[in-house]
Amino acid sequence: DTEPDMEKWVEFNRKYSEEWPVIITKKDPLPDADEMDGKEGKMDLFSEKAGDGG
Repeated sequence: DTEPDMEKWVEFNRKYSEEWPVIITKKDPLPDADEMDGKEGKMDLFSEKAGDGG
């Protein structure tokens, strides 16, 4: 059982898990993390460029 529209997230995770480095260390949240929590339209800010990993 999955939530409606979950298929797009499965594909999203499959794609980027193959392309991006594995995160092995924990970092502090970004300064605006609380402000962004639950905010609509965050995918407009998404970048396909991988971060540093680590």
